[in-house]
Amino acid sequence: MIIARTLKQTVHGNPGERRVLPAGLLIEVEPASNLPVDSGIRWWAKPLPLWPADTYEWAQETGVGLEAGDVEVIENRE
Repeated sequence: MIIARTLKQTVHGNPGERRVLPAGLLIEVEPASNLPVDSGIRWWAKPLPLWPADTYEWAQETGVGLEAGDVEVIENRE
């Protein structure tokens, strides 16, 4: 498990279902190794218990892709 913190506010989703992840939110991330190398998305974010409830539900369905500069890794528990 890789624990990270969002460095800035990010917006995700299609029009009509936009969700905002605030800066300073602790999340679990995993490398987005299933995407093409030229994709800007580097991490898939998963919720931790402090994840906002509406975003948590949305993330279960579609996931949240984050760019490299959106997060800092806090801890890598392998």
